[in-house]
Amino acid sequence: MLKYLVTPEMEVESIFNSVRYKYILSIYRSGLENPQQYLNAKYNHAFQSLAGIYVFRGFKKSGVDNDYYWKSAGFKSPQKTGITFDKERADLKFILNYLRSLKLDNYMDIYKELIAIKPGFHELYIHSDYFDKKSLPRGNDLRSQILRSLRGENDLKEVKLDRLPHEINSKSYFTYASCNVTEGPFVLRKSIKTSYYDQIRKIKSKDDIKDLEKNFYIFNYYKTET
Repeated sequence: MLKYLVTPEMEVESIFNSVRYKYILSIYRSGLENPQQYLNAKYNHAFQSLAGIYVFRGFKKSGVDNDYYWKSAGFKSPQKTGITFDKERADLKFILNYLRSLKLDNYMDIYKELIAIKPGFHELYIHSDYFDKKSLPRGNDLRSQILRSLRGENDLKEVKLDRLPHEINSKSYFTYASCNVTEGPFVLRKSIKTSYYDQIRKIKSKDDIKDLEKNFYIFNYYKTET
């Protein structure tokens, strides 16, 4: 019965909504002044270090500890707030490993869906130049092709994958979370049959974005006017 009630992609959606919630709760429990300002991409590194993800500093040693980023932003320690992201990281690792372990003939569909969930939905909802053709990803890698396809470019090669691409692992995929957590909305599909990939591809202009609410619950917590 489980496969008719929830899909692995829906579990991924749920995990990252939980991560968003915990980030907001961390802001609250840290007692930060002007908490709205922390819902901004400039706090991506603070979120990553708070979540226990190594912050890439380039190839030169920066001389700072990874905790420096959340400390300098003013967050209280996870020990004081009682908030950790260990469960979400473990859940994400489990579900991605589960997906990778399956013998499926639709890995391409799953990969498109995972990219559409993150970072696809974020780019549509947040990036002001999303509908500008000049901002299209130009790479020939499959991920770039999917992102172009989401923006209406019909050049996606429907290749058959015998497994999920290497980037879909708990560490690399989790780093996609940063902008979604600091800037994106809570999103939940209304039906198990709803596809992020299919619905995003229907959006051709900024005015069309409101149509997403027909198939998704969207809570724009990061917008002060909502």
